[in-house]
Amino acid sequence: MSGLFDVDRELSGVDVASLRATVSNPSLPVSTRGRAVMEMARRTGDAPDLLPEVKNLISDTSNREAITVGTTTVSQLGVAGLVVSGSRGSRALAEELAREWNRNQQDDFDWLMKRSGIKW
Repeated sequence: MSGLFDVDRELSGVDVASLRATVSNPSLPVSTRGRAVMEMARRTGDAPDLLPEVKNLISDTSNREAITVGTTTVSQLGVAGLVVSGSRGSRALAEELAREWNRNQQDDFDWLMKRSGIKW
């Protein structure tokens, strides 16, 4: 059984430039763009130089408002990617960005992480 935050086999071999193109392509489904942001965030564990770019993607108003599935936004998937990246710096950024959300968004994210079996 695979979990929501397991490595995305389809995107794990995709280069960062292609992930960037996916994220910025409004003609693609929101869920596809969300998966690309999450994959970029996941990679910050091994590539901390991506942190500023990922922070900008997660903070972008359109990504904060774009719903992927249920109540989960593109930005929330990005923060989840930071959490599962395994890096302290990524985790600290995840916490910083999550504090910027309103209470409902924080509660939705907490629920998502708990349902996925990830300590948050």
